[in-house]
Amino acid sequence: MGIVLEKDQSDAVDKLSDWFLDERSNRFVLLGLAGTGKTTLINFFVDKLGLDRSSIAFAAYTGKAAMVLRSKGIHASTIHRLIYEPVIIGKTIEFKKKRELSSTIRLIFIDECSMVSDNIRNDLESFNIPIVYIGDHGQLPPIVKDGAVNIVMANPDIVLEKIHRQALDNPIIYLSMLARSSQFIQYGKYGDKVVKVSRSEISDEFVSSAPQILCGKNATRIHINDVCRQDRGYINPGPVYGDRLICTKNNWHLGLINGMTGELQSVPMLYAEAKTPYYKKFDFVSDEGDSWEDLKVDATTFNKEKTEFVRDISKKNLDNFDFGYAITVHKAQGSQYEAVLLMEERMGDSEFHARWLYTGITRAINRLIIVA
Repeated sequence: MGIVLEKDQSDAVDKLSDWFLDERSNRFVLLGLAGTGKTTLINFFVDKLGLDRSSIAFAAYTGKAAMVLRSKGIHASTIHRLIYEPVIIGKTIEFKKKRELSSTIRLIFIDECSMVSDNIRNDLESFNIPIVYIGDHGQLPPIVKDGAVNIVMANPDIVLEKIHRQALDNPIIYLSMLARSSQFIQYGKYGDKVVKVSRSEISDEFVSSAPQILCGKNATRIHINDVCRQDRGYINPGPVYGDRLICTKNNWHLGLINGMTGELQSVPMLYAEAKTPYYKKFDFVSDEGDSWEDLKVDATTFNKEKTEFVRDISKKNLDNFDFGYAITVHKAQGSQYEAVLLMEERMGDSEFHARWLYTGITRAINRLIIVA
């Protein structure tokens, strides 16, 4: 490979190898900051044991994260596609957990494991195939209900902190290190594709043309979404053909994943006279190319600072979307984007803000603009 592992990486490969050969546990948790070489380490582990890559399944919670793995030469899918399958029920297609996975699969790697809920983890582990969970402990903790703890993140087998040599020249990694240590990021350029500017230096037109905008507060998200839609001539307050959208609630039966972004490819019909107003004939195409037709979408969820999801029968079969030109860093967790415009806002105390800024910066793959 032409790469020499550092001691912490080499020790991690040895520990991972011992675990796999020992087979006393089906779960191994590897956590590491951005730039610690998790992907490199995994490749060394696979080569050390001489594992056939066709016998290994790589998966991530979101399609975006799976795309990032594929860009690194790793054939990856979403967790949903790995362990669930479509079933035709009447005139609709629903997804059910597979009865079994391919008999050739000997090992599963799950990336961005902070996003994995207990239900998904239980489904994954029900196949009794060894699983390596991979995550970044520097990011914001996932939003969970009722004070629950992400069991995977809370019980790591390895934690990597040292940034390896090959990553030190990456300006995104460099800025993420400054953010994590609560150091101020100075204005200016960091290489050809990373820059920090003040808000006065950019126009609304520049903001609206950004591929993916991230921010901290919902009020900011709403304002930017309004600006982006107005710049495109979308006067209707509701979604229109061509709007950039984000799915805001899982629907495992249909394969819709919270945080999935894409585009509206239909002219939806609003049923405002219903107890809960909803859009019908709602066709959505994700950034990964998957498509859904004739969804019924809750009309009350668009561009609200906080949406209270009422548990009544009228919303039982409705899906939730919102405008996705700007999304919060919290909502972007589990995904990465080729280019990011990050609107830096003060979030919480210094420790929380450091995590928030670190998470936002590391959502960018190649291009990053931080706007203070």
